[in-house]
Amino acid sequence: MSATHGTVLIESAVCDSVLTQVGDQPVVLCDADPSGIGDRTNWFMPNTGAMLRWVAGAGFDVEHVTSWSEPASRAHVRGCVSEAPPGYLQLGNAYERAMSVRVLCSKAYPSR
Repeated sequence: MSATHGTVLIESAVCDSVLTQVGDQPVVLCDADPSGIGDRTNWFMPNTGAMLRWVAGAGFDVEHVTSWSEPASRAHVRGCVSEAPPGYLQLGNAYERAMSVRVLCSKAYPSR
């Protein structure tokens, strides 16, 4: 079960340019300001490897990845729903549950 039935587009800050010594090893920085630029809204900053693992673990196949280091280290991922169930559902004993989404119409976000 997925929150989407088609394509998922994800954009995030990544720590690739900060933790160059880890190579392809997936790591995540956790700090009130992991980028060091005064942005206290993003406490977790994965490297691209960790971001791809999160996407796959959530039940998506990665179709395309773009990342860059300047002016800020960011990555975009495009994926689609995997035919295999997400990893957390395969475990059978995990606490995680599938997310459900309910769209509410409002004047700020009118329905299409």
